[in-house]
Amino acid sequence: MSYRYYPENGAFVTLAYEDQWPSEGDYDMNDVVFHYRTVSVIKDDQLLRVDVHGQLIAIGASFHNGFGIRIPNVLASAVDTSKIRFIHSTLDANGNSSDEHMDNPIEVASDELIAIITQDTWQEVSTSCTFYRTNPNCTDPIQFAFELSLPFSEAQSNSTISTLYDPFIFATHNRFHGDVFATPPGRGWEMHLADVTPTEQVNNSFFNTEQDTSNPTLNRYYKNSNNLPWSMEVGTEWQHPSSGIDLLEAYPDFAEHIESNKASNLDWYQSAKRVNGKTYQ
Repeated sequence: MSYRYYPENGAFVTLAYEDQWPSEGDYDMNDVVFHYRTVSVIKDDQLLRVDVHGQLIAIGASFHNGFGIRIPNVLASAVDTSKIRFIHSTLDANGNSSDEHMDNPIEVASDELIAIITQDTWQEVSTSCTFYRTNPNCTDPIQFAFELSLPFSEAQSNSTISTLYDPFIFATHNRFHGDVFATPPGRGWEMHLADVTPTEQVNNSFFNTEQDTSNPTLNRYYKNSNNLPWSMEVGTEWQHPSSGIDLLEAYPDFAEHIESNKASNLDWYQSAKRVNGKTYQ
């Protein structure tokens, strides 16, 4: 048996989402921010279990969003639900945790394997500020973390072995999510990383509206006409922009990185490349 760590044992990547899609919004890329890592348990080149760990780092939006994880090419029925381990941890200012064992997170309405970590990120934190950890004057500690272990009844094909898998946000049920929608869009509104196929629960009518230029026939999703995404993965514990600060103001090299199809300015996100005073610290 072997373990495949992503990004590496004990480290995190950062997931950052802009939740005004399909409108461009203010593009401060801090509406939902998670630190995130995975462990793939492998035997004979087949997948036995997926472990996921995360921390909620920021909420820079008034909209309410949930957070979920899809394991691509695996059916929900493949999970041994009797052995699932799912923990919500409440963290205090000193980093001490109070753990709560949660119920089965598998989305029953989906055939594909989707685990719902939280239906509403705002329910996991408390702050006296308008937003959570996006204004430098608001120094709330990290308050929410989770652990999820998904063991399979039978080993899964090596084609399912990934590293990042598919973390995404979705609109909380019956909550306003912008004037673009006549009624709250709910679970049908999803935001995945760029060019990741949405889940079976997505409302396809939202694509190619406002500034979105998705094209399923080209496997193109969640990008505007300039190829700017509404979400991203950064391979470290990244400092996200402060509220109302455009990502391109905080990290100017990001524009050329995207325009070059990620061929240049590979270090755009590093501390030496950010503009002082534009990010949350």
